[in-house]
Amino acid sequence: MKKQYLADRVATLKPSGIRKFFDIVATMQDVISLGIGEPDFTTPEPIVRAGIRSLQAGETHYTSNAGLMELREQICAHLQSLHGVSFEPQGGILATVGVSEALYLAMTAILNPGDEVVIPTPCFVSYQAEVILAGGVPVELPTYFEDGFQVRADKLEEAITARTKAILIGFPNNPTGAVATRQSLLEVARIAEQHDLLVVSDELYDQLVYGVKHVCFPTLPGMYDRTILLGGFSKNYAMTGWRIGFAAGPVDLIRGLTRIHQYTIMSAPTTAQVAAIEALIVAAGRLGRAPAATMVSEQEARGVRVTRVSDELFGRLSGREGPSGLAAIVRGSPAGLADLPAGPGSVFVALHEIGNPGNLGTIIRTANAAGMSGVVLLGRATDPYGPAAVKASMGALFSTPVAQAGVEEFFGWAAGHQIAVVTTSATATERFWAASYPRPLALLLGAEGEGLPEAVLGRGDLQVSIPMTGTAESLNLAVAAGLLIYEVQRQAGALA
Repeated sequence: MKKQYLADRVATLKPSGIRKFFDIVATMQDVISLGIGEPDFTTPEPIVRAGIRSLQAGETHYTSNAGLMELREQICAHLQSLHGVSFEPQGGILATVGVSEALYLAMTAILNPGDEVVIPTPCFVSYQAEVILAGGVPVELPTYFEDGFQVRADKLEEAITARTKAILIGFPNNPTGAVATRQSLLEVARIAEQHDLLVVSDELYDQLVYGVKHVCFPTLPGMYDRTILLGGFSKNYAMTGWRIGFAAGPVDLIRGLTRIHQYTIMSAPTTAQVAAIEALIVAAGRLGRAPAATMVSEQEARGVRVTRVSDELFGRLSGREGPSGLAAIVRGSPAGLADLPAGPGSVFVALHEIGNPGNLGTIIRTANAAGMSGVVLLGRATDPYGPAAVKASMGALFSTPVAQAGVEEFFGWAAGHQIAVVTTSATATERFWAASYPRPLALLLGAEGEGLPEAVLGRGDLQVSIPMTGTAESLNLAVAAGLLIYEVQRQAGALA
C-alpha cells in the first residue's frame, strides 16, 4: 500500500464546492455564475491607472512585510473616518494577499492544537477549513432565517466549552446577506468578555449595505483589545483579482500575524498596494466618488432597492416560513404597463383569480425561471399581492418586471403591442377570445376548470390536466405552468 504523505488535516479537508462550481461554469458560454461573491463591476479607472503607473515607474520590488507605510496610514484614516475606530499604522495594520490570507494568518497565530472556534453558519466557505489547517476545531453555530440569521446569545453560550479560544463572525454575511444588528453583536461581545475569548470579525462587505447600518465590531465597548478586524478591497472597490486585504487590531496580536506572514508571503503585491492607496484616496473624497458608494448608487439606478413586506405575506408568497426581517435586495418594479418591455415577440404572464398566495408565488417563480418578458397582476392597486410585495418575497435573484392593471386595461395594452399571454384569469381569457385575439394565448386552470363556461373550456389546442392535491401540489402547479409557458413561447417565436 502506498504511504500516505499528506497530513491528515489536509487529506481529509473537503474541497471547496464554490470553486468546483466556478470551474464548471468557466467552461460554459452564456452562463451567469452566481457561485462567487464578486461585484459585476470592473475596477474603477483611477485605481487601474495607479497600478499601471506603479509598474511603469519600476515599483516591482518587495515592500515592508507589513506593507507600504502610506497604505497602512490610509487604512487607519479610512477606518477612523468610516467607523470611528483607531489603529496604529506601525504594528496595528498588516497588508495581506486578500482577506483570505488575513484569515489564515489570524487562525494560525491564535490557535493551539485542539482549540475550538465557534463559527455562526451559513458562512464563507473558508472559515472551517482555515481553522482546521491551523490545528483548531471548528464548532458550527447554525443561524436561521426565522431570526434574520442573527446570532442568538443562548445558542452561542451552549456552543462554548473549556476549549473555546475564539468566535469567528462574518457580517455583512456571505452568503445570506444578513447584517448583524447592534443588539446581536453586543450579546456576542458580552459573551466574549465573559469567557475571555478573542473575536475575529470579517467585515469585507462593510460598505455594501442597503438601507441599514453596519456595526464595526471593535467599536463595541470592551472589544478593541480582543478583536482582530479583517477587511479588504475586493468587494467595496471591485478589486477581487488584485488580491489585497488587511488585518487590523492590537499591536501585540497583529505582530503575531506579521511573523507568520513574513515567512509565508514576504509582502502583499506591490502593484496592488499602490492601487489600494488610490482606492482609499478616492474613498476619502479627494478624487471623485467613493467606489463602494458608486456601486450602491449604480445598483439603485438599475432599479435595485430594499423592500420589506409583512411577515405573513412574505411567507405565504415565497413559500417560506418566518419573519421578513431580513431585507431582500430586489429589482424595482415598473409603475405601470407603459414601463414593461413589450413587442410582438414578448410573452407575459397575467395572474388573477388565485385564491392561494402560495400558488401565486409558484407561478411567478416559474415565470421568472422561464425568462418571461414580465408579469402582470390583474386586480386593484389596493390588492395585497402588489408588485412590491411580490418582488420582495421572491428574493434577490428575481429579475422579471412586474406591473399591476385591470383586465380591460391589460387587454387594450396587450392588443396594442401584440404580445403572447399565459393567464390564470378566465375573465381575461374570455375577453381575448371574444375579440379573436391573433397571438398565442394559454389559460392555466385550477380544479380542472370547475365552474367555468363551456365556451372557455372548449377552446385551445393544448390542454394540461395535472392533479392539484396532496404534498406535490406546488410541484405539479409549477410543471403545468412551465408546460404552458414553454408552448406559448414556442408559438410566439420567443425561444432561440
